[in-house]
Amino acid sequence: MKKIRTLSILVGLLVVINLGLVLWLFKPPVSPRNAAEAEARMQQIFQFDEGQMQLARTSRDKHKANLAERMDALDELSIDYYISTDTAYKLALLRQLLEATETIYAINDRHFEEIREICHEDQRQHVQGLIRSLILRER
Repeated sequence: MKKIRTLSILVGLLVVINLGLVLWLFKPPVSPRNAAEAEARMQQIFQFDEGQMQLARTSRDKHKANLAERMDALDELSIDYYISTDTAYKLALLRQLLEATETIYAINDRHFEEIREICHEDQRQHVQGLIRSLILRER
Protein backbone atom coordinates (compact mmCIF):
# COMPACT_ATOMS: atom_id res chain seq x y z
CA MET A 1 0.00 0.00 0.00
CA LYS A 2 2.88 2.31 0.82
CA LYS A 3 4.43 1.66 -2.62
CA ILE A 4 1.18 2.64 -4.36
CA ARG A 5 0.99 5.86 -2.36
CA THR A 6 4.62 6.68 -3.15
CA LEU A 7 4.10 5.94 -6.85
CA SER A 8 0.93 8.04 -6.85
CA ILE A 9 2.79 10.96 -5.32
CA LEU A 10 5.64 10.56 -7.79
CA VAL A 11 3.27 10.39 -10.76
CA GLY A 12 1.43 13.41 -9.39
CA LEU A 13 4.61 15.42 -9.12
CA LEU A 14 5.70 14.46 -12.63
CA VAL A 15 2.32 15.40 -14.04
CA VAL A 16 2.36 18.75 -12.25
CA ILE A 17 5.87 19.46 -13.55
CA ASN A 18 4.84 18.52 -17.09
CA LEU A 19 1.68 20.61 -16.83
CA GLY A 20 3.67 23.57 -15.64
CA LEU A 21 6.08 23.21 -18.54
CA VAL A 22 3.31 22.85 -21.09
CA LEU A 23 1.30 25.76 -19.66
CA TRP A 24 4.37 27.94 -19.55
CA LEU A 25 5.55 26.90 -23.01
CA PHE A 26 2.23 27.62 -24.66
CA LYS A 27 0.97 30.72 -22.94
CA PRO A 28 -2.13 32.60 -24.08
CA PRO A 29 -1.87 34.19 -27.52
CA VAL A 30 0.63 36.99 -27.83
CA SER A 31 -0.39 40.46 -28.91
CA PRO A 32 -0.40 41.17 -32.66
CA ARG A 33 2.74 43.29 -32.25
CA ASN A 34 4.58 40.42 -30.55
CA ALA A 35 3.22 37.93 -33.08
CA ALA A 36 4.57 40.08 -35.89
CA GLU A 37 7.91 40.36 -34.09
CA ALA A 38 8.04 36.58 -33.59
CA GLU A 39 7.27 36.01 -37.27
CA ALA A 40 9.92 38.54 -38.32
CA ARG A 41 12.43 36.85 -36.00
CA MET A 42 11.60 33.45 -37.47
CA GLN A 43 12.03 34.86 -40.99
CA GLN A 44 15.37 36.38 -40.00
CA ILE A 45 16.69 33.16 -38.43
CA PHE A 46 15.44 30.67 -41.01
CA GLN A 47 15.63 32.91 -44.09
CA PHE A 48 12.37 31.38 -45.37
CA ASP A 49 11.12 32.36 -48.79
CA GLU A 50 7.49 33.51 -49.04
CA GLY A 51 6.22 29.99 -49.81
CA GLN A 52 7.97 28.59 -46.76
CA MET A 53 6.66 31.43 -44.58
CA GLN A 54 3.11 30.70 -45.69
CA LEU A 55 3.56 27.00 -44.87
CA ALA A 56 5.02 27.96 -41.47
CA ARG A 57 2.06 30.28 -40.76
CA THR A 58 -0.40 27.55 -41.71
CA SER A 59 1.40 25.03 -39.49
CA ARG A 60 1.50 27.54 -36.60
CA ASP A 61 -2.21 28.35 -36.90
CA LYS A 62 -3.19 24.67 -37.09
CA HIS A 63 -0.93 23.89 -34.12
CA LYS A 64 -2.41 26.74 -32.08
CA ALA A 65 -5.97 25.55 -32.77
CA ASN A 66 -5.17 21.90 -31.93
CA LEU A 67 -3.36 22.91 -28.78
CA ALA A 68 -6.02 25.33 -27.51
CA GLU A 69 -8.65 22.59 -27.43
CA ARG A 70 -6.36 20.20 -25.58
CA MET A 71 -5.19 22.87 -23.15
CA ASP A 72 -8.79 23.67 -22.23
CA ALA A 73 -9.39 19.99 -21.44
CA LEU A 74 -6.13 19.86 -19.47
CA ASP A 75 -7.17 22.91 -17.46
CA GLU A 76 -10.49 21.30 -16.54
CA LEU A 77 -8.79 18.08 -15.47
CA SER A 78 -6.30 20.09 -13.39
CA ILE A 79 -9.09 22.00 -11.66
CA ASP A 80 -10.93 18.76 -10.90
CA TYR A 81 -7.72 17.24 -9.56
CA TYR A 82 -6.93 20.06 -7.15
CA ILE A 83 -10.53 20.47 -5.99
CA SER A 84 -11.12 16.80 -5.29
CA THR A 85 -10.39 15.26 -1.92
CA ASP A 86 -11.13 11.69 -3.07
CA THR A 87 -7.79 9.89 -3.41
CA ALA A 88 -9.08 7.23 -5.82
CA TYR A 89 -10.67 9.87 -8.05
CA LYS A 90 -7.46 11.93 -7.97
CA LEU A 91 -5.48 8.87 -9.08
CA ALA A 92 -7.88 8.40 -12.02
CA LEU A 93 -7.51 12.08 -12.86
CA LEU A 94 -3.72 11.75 -12.79
CA ARG A 95 -3.96 9.05 -15.43
CA GLN A 96 -6.16 11.31 -17.55
CA LEU A 97 -3.77 14.21 -17.02
CA LEU A 98 -0.87 12.05 -18.13
CA GLU A 99 -2.75 11.00 -21.27
CA ALA A 100 -3.67 14.63 -22.00
CA THR A 101 -0.05 15.70 -21.52
CA GLU A 102 1.14 12.93 -23.85
CA THR A 103 -1.33 14.17 -26.47
CA ILE A 104 -0.04 17.72 -26.13
CA TYR A 105 3.55 16.55 -26.50
CA ALA A 106 2.55 14.61 -29.63
CA ILE A 107 0.87 17.72 -31.07
CA ASN A 108 3.99 19.79 -30.36
CA ASP A 109 6.24 17.12 -31.85
CA ARG A 110 4.11 16.95 -35.00
CA HIS A 111 4.31 20.75 -35.34
CA PHE A 112 8.10 20.79 -35.02
CA GLU A 113 8.30 17.96 -37.55
CA GLU A 114 6.23 20.07 -39.97
CA ILE A 115 8.67 22.96 -39.47
CA ARG A 116 11.58 20.61 -40.24
CA GLU A 117 9.81 19.49 -43.42
CA ILE A 118 9.32 23.11 -44.50
CA CYS A 119 13.04 23.79 -44.10
CA HIS A 120 15.66 23.24 -46.75
CA GLU A 121 18.63 21.17 -45.58
CA ASP A 122 20.70 24.21 -44.62
CA GLN A 123 17.80 25.69 -42.59
CA ARG A 124 17.14 22.59 -40.45
CA GLN A 125 20.02 23.42 -38.12
CA HIS A 126 17.91 26.26 -36.71
CA VAL A 127 15.00 24.05 -35.60
CA GLN A 128 16.85 22.82 -32.52
CA GLY A 129 17.56 26.42 -31.51
CA LEU A 130 13.90 27.35 -32.04
CA ILE A 131 12.74 24.52 -29.79
CA ARG A 132 15.31 25.41 -27.14
CA SER A 133 14.38 29.11 -27.17
CA LEU A 134 10.65 28.33 -26.89
CA ILE A 135 11.21 26.10 -23.88
CA LEU A 136 13.69 28.38 -22.13
CA ARG A 137 12.07 31.76 -22.92
CA GLU A 138 11.49 34.20 -20.09
CA ARG A 139 13.36 32.27 -17.43
